[in-house]
Amino acid sequence: MAKFDIIAATGCPTGIAHTFMAKEALEKAAAERGLTIKVETHGQVGVENELTKSEIAGAKAVVVAADKDVQAERFAGKPMVSVGVSKALSVEAAGKLIRQGHKRIVLVSGQLPNADVEYLAEAISIMYTVFDGHGEVRRVNVNVGPLSADQYSVLLDAEVGNVLIYQDTYHPDYYKAAHVAGPKSHYEKRLNAPEVALGAGVRDVGLGLLLGLAPWQFDVLATMLHVAHLNRLFGAGGHTISMFRLRPAPGSLFVPPHPLSDDEFLRCVAIMRLAVPHAGVVVTTREPSGLWRDACSSGVSQVFTGSVGSAYETWSEKPGPDGIPFPLGEDTHLDEVVRFLMEEAEHLPSFCTACPRLGRSGADFMSMVRECGMRSQCSPNSIASFEEFLINYATPFTREAGERLIARKLPQMSEVERGAAERLLQKVKSGRMDEFI
Repeated sequence: MAKFDIIAATGCPTGIAHTFMAKEALEKAAAERGLTIKVETHGQVGVENELTKSEIAGAKAVVVAADKDVQAERFAGKPMVSVGVSKALSVEAAGKLIRQGHKRIVLVSGQLPNADVEYLAEAISIMYTVFDGHGEVRRVNVNVGPLSADQYSVLLDAEVGNVLIYQDTYHPDYYKAAHVAGPKSHYEKRLNAPEVALGAGVRDVGLGLLLGLAPWQFDVLATMLHVAHLNRLFGAGGHTISMFRLRPAPGSLFVPPHPLSDDEFLRCVAIMRLAVPHAGVVVTTREPSGLWRDACSSGVSQVFTGSVGSAYETWSEKPGPDGIPFPLGEDTHLDEVVRFLMEEAEHLPSFCTACPRLGRSGADFMSMVRECGMRSQCSPNSIASFEEFLINYATPFTREAGERLIARKLPQMSEVERGAAERLLQKVKSGRMDEFI
């Protein structure tokens, strides 16, 4: 009869990702301490690696990492630690990103029929509590599928930031060809989701394209029309527009129906910037570094990077029970991205989150942007947030380069902007954090 120092049971509401991430984390922690462990998982396919009565009887201790019923009464009389999977993984994931210097996080939720909105709201709330001694998450956005008005209200109670709802493609035929079944197959429901979210009180909604599913000209024009439609109804819409390219995974034989060249991708970015000047245009570091550098010069204002598929390791080798490769491609360290933007494009990265926390969001934000009322705040706040990153998170080389860049940017500001920036910089350098006007 095999005996284990520790036995454990894991399970999350959806039974796919976090269940097995927790299992791997427990096994790694036990191995590092020279302990034997057996972990029973309660996944979507049922119970796997089931614990026997004799294994339970012979174990020295029990760990339950679950947000669902795993029949913990079996372990009565044993020393037991019980924690929720969502809390443990949310804290670890937030900490991993904060330690790089991230201030804004996007939680990506699956398109599962049984997706638990309360579970997502709990993760949002938890992430706002994490502090690493220097900084914290200041804005938690979510990427979700269509929800009901009541479900969006649950996220609002958790102080969600932007709600990102990606249409992928606006072409009905190509959309249905790509999403043949499941909850994502409902084209009209997804198309109407931004209206439902804004109607439920969400202040900022982000849109997104997966370029390559349909002719890019169609999707870019449709996005512009969608933004205009939302602006007419709510005075706001398309706070951000994420522009991603459909790209095959390594070893895949898949070919996008309408692949884009690099030049065509940059053209899409430039057109979107001109057509929707108030929106944050977003690309990802999954694109080659030279391309997202050029995209920043063509109109991109935000870059997605630093993905955490697993809070503890990576999903690139074994994301779940089937071991299917899942390359993220966005796991570039933030310091590398900052250094590249400074050296290659002379861009000054901003980590500012002042506007939403001061109520400058939704229609109010749009009004200020249209009237150019943000200029006197944006530059000083950007420099102050960047200085905070340089002091607390940057490598020595990046900090030195960043200080030189700030020194070059200050004289380019107006007298009012420069005065405000210098006052904020003085506060940050004296040890004060999260300074903005």
